[in-house]
Amino acid sequence: MGRQPPIPWLAGTVGIVERALFTASWLIGAKGFIPVWIALKAAGEWKWQIRGNQEDSESNYARDPSRWAFNVLLIGTALSLSFGVTGAMLIHWLVESNYLCGIGVPLALVLSCWILQRWMRWKSSKQLDHIQAK
Repeated sequence: MGRQPPIPWLAGTVGIVERALFTASWLIGAKGFIPVWIALKAAGEWKWQIRGNQEDSESNYARDPSRWAFNVLLIGTALSLSFGVTGAMLIHWLVESNYLCGIGVPLALVLSCWILQRWMRWKSSKQLDHIQAK
């Protein structure tokens, strides 16, 4: 099993804060903040991984929890960015009375996240079945 974070609620808190920052930076026109934030997160994660397993074979990749954690970080950051920008655009659409986009796009994003979550659970259970069969 993967290692447990020392403070389990910390990652969720970072996600909430970064979504607010993405929304605010988009609204005030400081869109350059977004790649800087993502680069800082990636650099911190990269430095953490360097301390771990440095062998880069394919078999180690599949078993290395730090690589899984990094991929989860990337997915979470992408979803945070999506929700932050959608929040900013929602404000814009509602101010302009574009209710179709104001309702449709956030609903589509939530539905897409639900589908992604279901798909990831399905893939995980299939992989567990494959591992247990060995």
